[in-house]
Amino acid sequence: VGIDKQGFIYVYSESLDKRVIFAFQNMVNPHLLSPIGNFLMAVSHQFPNDLAYFIQDVKNCPIVHLPRVVFKNIILSPERWSFDVSSRLESLDSFKTFVRQQMETHSIPSIIEYGISDNRMIVDLTDPDQIHMVYNELKAKKSQYLTLYEPLYLAKSWTSDCFENHYNAEYVFSIYENTDERDRTTTVDMHSTFELEPLKTYSDYGHCSRIRSVVDSNRRIISGGFNWWNLSLYSQKNTQNELIVKVYQLSKSMKEAGT
Repeated sequence: VGIDKQGFIYVYSESLDKRVIFAFQNMVNPHLLSPIGNFLMAVSHQFPNDLAYFIQDVKNCPIVHLPRVVFKNIILSPERWSFDVSSRLESLDSFKTFVRQQMETHSIPSIIEYGISDNRMIVDLTDPDQIHMVYNELKAKKSQYLTLYEPLYLAKSWTSDCFENHYNAEYVFSIYENTDERDRTTTVDMHSTFELEPLKTYSDYGHCSRIRSVVDSNRRIISGGFNWWNLSLYSQKNTQNELIVKVYQLSKSMKEAGT
């Protein structure tokens, strides 16, 4: 720990041969931190160009297009588009026309992630049903802004478990209902369809099926939004076809069950 010529206290790492800046989430309660924790936070807050806070400020700027922000091969913030739709929700046709115009103007890809608070839903902007779904969500929540993010899963990144099995980072399937007049739960047995058990601990990785779910098997699947469920699945590399077949079987079962 030292003090520079400007009088700022700083922490220096001998192994990294550089200064260290400690970034904290806004949920940290300073009253619950240890003395050393409060010291490190105070040291970091001396830097007006603290990268974590700078990125947060940029992300909150009311601008239409925010490019992807990358620092040393780490994506700090994905590419984002945000539009004021307060005057575009009078009719579905008006909303569809607006979305098409923005896609052309800002070169927005058709497969995108729709932001709902801290949650993201994968949406195909060329699919009429999914556009209708987003429109209903915006109207139901009386949202003023439509926020879209680039789908980072398209980067085809892979992750490995402790047994060196390779997995796609994540597959997310949006299952949405066609009417508003039904219970938001389904009795379709997801785990029987996918022949799997949910991962409970990291050590469970070597004892599960090649397709895995993050859904708790002890309860029904409950809607995460107004009109859809979000089902996240993980698949080993080169088993995508198996996963697609399972998803088709699930879709067929849900249709037969009246979902």
